[in-house]
Amino acid sequence: MQSNIATVLAGSRSTPVNWPGVIRGIVDNYTALGADLVDAFQKDGIQNAIDAKDSSSSEEFRVVIRLLEGRFSAVILEDYGTYGLTGRILTKDEMQKDLRENERWGRFESLAFRKNRHGKSLGARGQGKFLLLSMSNKLDFQSEKSVIIDDNPPVMYYDTLREDGKYRLGARVVKETESPINHWEGEDAKVKIKDFTYGTLDPIDHRGSRIIIPDPRPELVKAIKEGDLELSIGVTWFPLLTRKDVDISIEVNGTEKSVLPDNRLLNIPVSDTNEFIVWNRNKGSFRFNNQKREVKVKMCCLNEDYYRASSEDIRHLAIYRSGMKVMSISNPQLPKELMDRIFGTVEVDSITEKALQAVEDPTHYNFDFSKGIAKKFKTYVETEIMVFAKEKLGYLEQSEEQRRKKRTKAERSALNIINELSRDFKLTGVGPAVPHIDIENQNDKPDLQLKAYKLGFPLPSFRRVDYGEELGNIKCEVANNMETTISGNVEISIQETRKKTHMVYQKRIDIRSNSRFKTPELSLSVNSTDFKKVGKYFVKYKFTMDGENETNLKMPLTRKKPFWVEDDPLEKGIFKELVPVDFEGTSYADFTGKAEQNEQRNWIFQYNITHPAYLSYENPEANLPDYVAEKAIPWLVYIDVVENDLEDRKIFHQDLEPAAFMEMIRSVGLVERNLYI
Repeated sequence: MQSNIATVLAGSRSTPVNWPGVIRGIVDNYTALGADLVDAFQKDGIQNAIDAKDSSSSEEFRVVIRLLEGRFSAVILEDYGTYGLTGRILTKDEMQKDLRENERWGRFESLAFRKNRHGKSLGARGQGKFLLLSMSNKLDFQSEKSVIIDDNPPVMYYDTLREDGKYRLGARVVKETESPINHWEGEDAKVKIKDFTYGTLDPIDHRGSRIIIPDPRPELVKAIKEGDLELSIGVTWFPLLTRKDVDISIEVNGTEKSVLPDNRLLNIPVSDTNEFIVWNRNKGSFRFNNQKREVKVKMCCLNEDYYRASSEDIRHLAIYRSGMKVMSISNPQLPKELMDRIFGTVEVDSITEKALQAVEDPTHYNFDFSKGIAKKFKTYVETEIMVFAKEKLGYLEQSEEQRRKKRTKAERSALNIINELSRDFKLTGVGPAVPHIDIENQNDKPDLQLKAYKLGFPLPSFRRVDYGEELGNIKCEVANNMETTISGNVEISIQETRKKTHMVYQKRIDIRSNSRFKTPELSLSVNSTDFKKVGKYFVKYKFTMDGENETNLKMPLTRKKPFWVEDDPLEKGIFKELVPVDFEGTSYADFTGKAEQNEQRNWIFQYNITHPAYLSYENPEANLPDYVAEKAIPWLVYIDVVENDLEDRKIFHQDLEPAAFMEMIRSVGLVERNLYI
């Protein structure tokens, strides 16, 4: 085998890498989470410095972001009181390997985009340096790709002065199919830094490191000059700046200014004022695995008489991990107009910080709150927001009747989805079905065809529309299958039983031979004025051809699509009822749901509201239709096994006893339980 590999490798060619595409993919990882690239630049750059802080150094720990304009234009990130970029120059083989914490030079140049799970650093290495390099204006981000001109590509310089007094300079260039790096040591490096920067920069003269990005993007330059970067830093690093754990400053063409903690967060008052309603929980806590976890929550709500909403960059509750803002949490149960007036900060104890770090996205803009202590923490914060809203903001939760109404709608929609699935497989719930025999000649097309499209409802597959909601996808299509052009009138109207209530669309049309006419896609706002009666309505589609009817069809052609206003439609299917159940403490605890027959031998589907898979949703009822449809799928197969002999089955064609199949479903539920706990 090894000889075969050697033969393949002999004289082989390396595969080119689309480096602009790699960088574009990294940038997209950030923007997909709503990150602004200028904000991401400062967060990654300052985080690198914090990771390299040398607590034993006598020099003050600080970070400076510099803007140089002139013959050599650049943005520079420089840190003081850090270890600098210590360590060896990597060999080619080592570029893909995980490295020890003190191999900082190698880690900066490495291509192993992995997160260090065991170290104390804030972030993942690999991605960050390319995010910094993306701030070069030599990298052109177009709609779907990144473009580089190879004779003038983007470059990033980085230099360091280490504890042993050695000076080293490195550089990375990004070209279309390669990203070469180089380095220089000692006196050679000192000459090179002067040459590369047209005499503008001297070698770094203190322990630490410096990252230099020539030809910075205009949006970064603007953010530095106009104060937006300063504002961003003041929010992102608010706890560290407040405690003076780090000094961060911005220097523009030689004029330096220290960044202060965000004034809006700093000035959240201790007690209520005319402008602010305040909630402080300095010693809050929640329990996980019988252990107390401490949380510090400080938030306020802007008085609606003064403000419509808080500024977007501080809106909702900022979650800080190791002094860095990662993301914000809101309570989705609160109305948006109320939630957008609430802002504040949340800090956690060291144990919770470690747990959050383990589930933090490499971009530093998101946590995975789906399970464990992180999920418990998020629930605590959301609950704290709701308690604040109830106790101090006068918020009243939805009435029980409103909640019942929403739950009923969601259950009906879920029931419709699984019944539609059962009809697709001809499961009747009464044993083998009579096979359908299609006697129509599919090759014979009628002279004219009128097609009505499936209506769009607020809840999928649930044909109910309430006041204030919209009925969508109202459109039809007329097909002329004849050899002559025809003319006529197409109408779309709303009917209550046989009575037309109002016209939605009307148009005179000409249709050439063997062609089609499609109406535009329309929507209809449902209100109590136009739809006074609660109950069943129809969208009626009609086409009337001009002149003498030379077809074999009765004119006019009509189609109807029913919908219900402020009322629940009755849908036919194998399941007659959907029931929420609590299986906790029973032999069915591992099941996400269960199909059973009642005394009338009608099938009902029970969904387990205490299973971790159900509880993993932020708002389970809002996700109920899709959730129930997913959990009911194996039970449709189970019903097929129970109801039908092997030769009559519609889905499952293996000889398996129902009890064995049920045990398979339970096992899947057990795996899901462990996944979401």
